[in-house]
Amino acid sequence: MEGHDLKQDLLFCRSCGRHYRGGRRQCPHDKSRLEVVRPFVGQGGDIIDGRYGLQVRLGIGGMGTVWRAYDSQTRREVALKVLNSRYASHAGSARRFLAEARMMRTVKHPGVTQLHRFGPTRDGLLLIDMEYVEGETVRQRVVRTG
Repeated sequence: MEGHDLKQDLLFCRSCGRHYRGGRRQCPHDKSRLEVVRPFVGQGGDIIDGRYGLQVRLGIGGMGTVWRAYDSQTRREVALKVLNSRYASHAGSARRFLAEARMMRTVKHPGVTQLHRFGPTRDGLLLIDMEYVEGETVRQRVVRTG
């Protein structure tokens, strides 16, 4: 399904920071006006959530774009996965994106990247903050080793 065919059914409350699905117009928690999550199309140098400075785009997957970023709050390089812009206001995609993060959190193995945090930003953007590991991608390794 293409991004323009997706129903915009994910709404965000800027006041309490919660996401809601469906035809609501106001937050059931604090009665603030709900808004559609705006798509984010990032580029190097952008700052996300007042703390993540995007440096280099590492890759684009089915649902997310991964950036090498600097987290000014923890003072470390991170791999930051951001929900792709075409899914920004689609509740089903957001649910799957966050389920991926929850599943990642349960895996403990030296070969698996450590998850730092995940969830919405102050603007409703969904992201996964994880350990940045220098090295080659699986694709680069396959090409290199034949």
